[in-house]
Amino acid sequence: MKADAIIWGSLLSSCRKYRNIEMAQRAANRVIELDPSDSCGYVLMSNVYAASSQFQEAMKERLSMKQQKIEKEPGCSLIEVDGEVHEFIAGGRLHHKAREIYSLLDEFGFMLPEMA
Repeated sequence: MKADAIIWGSLLSSCRKYRNIEMAQRAANRVIELDPSDSCGYVLMSNVYAASSQFQEAMKERLSMKQQKIEKEPGCSLIEVDGEVHEFIAGGRLHHKAREIYSLLDEFGFMLPEMA
């Protein structure tokens, strides 16, 4: 089986845990080569650098994405409550009960950005 972008991305992701920058760079190059418009290679490589306290390099990866107009999709979570599915998007405030949810989180002591 020939390795595709998903397999290379999995290897790249594991490099973060072991802080193997050399292997991560090779894997990131393959991910980007196989799918240049996907943010995965850049984001994961940035995370590897950050985990290794190489913050300048991490910022370079993110800047490279920005220069090439490659955007990362925000993370999201889904939960079902009483037969109704609720979707939450990272940084999002569109849920119909967002104010109540964030108010409750604030009571629990979570530091949250201001509501718009």
